[in-house]
Amino acid sequence: MREKPCRVLIVADHPEIVELLDEAFLEINDNRFSHSCMMECRTEHVLDGIEAEELLRQDRFDVVLLDLSLQNNGGLPAFHKIRTEAPETPVIILADSQDETMAISLIRQGADDYLIKSTLDCIPLSQALRCSVERARLQQARQSLSLIDGLTDLYNERGFVHLGERHWRLAERFSLYVAVLLVQVGGLDGVKAAMGQQESDMAAIEVTEILRESLGETDLLARLQTERFGAIAVFGNSEEARQKIELARGKLQRLATAKVATAITRVPGTASLEELIAQAERTLCEGQLLASGVGAS
Repeated sequence: MREKPCRVLIVADHPEIVELLDEAFLEINDNRFSHSCMMECRTEHVLDGIEAEELLRQDRFDVVLLDLSLQNNGGLPAFHKIRTEAPETPVIILADSQDETMAISLIRQGADDYLIKSTLDCIPLSQALRCSVERARLQQARQSLSLIDGLTDLYNERGFVHLGERHWRLAERFSLYVAVLLVQVGGLDGVKAAMGQQESDMAAIEVTEILRESLGETDLLARLQTERFGAIAVFGNSEEARQKIELARGKLQRLATAKVATAITRVPGTASLEELIAQAERTLCEGQLLASGVGAS
């Protein structure tokens, strides 16, 4: 199967560096079939970290090449803007020989690799690109197999489904009550667009802390999607279940954009876990439609 082109964002404002990179990428694309480390590359060029931040907000790149000696606003602030806006995108630093110590320190802060500009040509550049892309793919594969959301340390959707069945079987064994709680926090993508990734992350962490405070350590808490959270909790009686769920609901609804839906049942019974989750989903969707005015008389 044909390999997808590698999309590279170049952040540089020195004409000689831009020209050098253009020549290197031309050579890489011309010789990609004869060198295993080379792959087809498609490049876009911006002049500073502000432009890079804007472009990364709108589009996705496989790698960012950042000239550390940017004249406009500086390379170090640009690096932090790029890492904040696109934390999973590999960044390769282009450094002068006298700035090698700084380049190494940026690797400790999350940069993927660095290249010394005086030795830059198509071979070391293509090798660095290939290694960065492969490392990023491996990391993404590991995350997709993981049960944990990287930001909140809650379970992800995979963990929610996998471990939810354990909670259900425990409740069946002892004839307990199971409650499903779903939370939709609207606007996290809008917060990211308007205020940056950090503010969006802080909003997600706030929801996480409310869930942990309101429900028990043994309950199953998850971040199911960017803006959706879920919980599966087991209780000894219906009154305890309703009190805990209402406590969580009250705290969550203080967040202006949070919509909360719940479903509770005793097991064993006629409903399955999937049906209980579906019931909460329907309630959540109906609440969102009413909030938006859809279906209102």
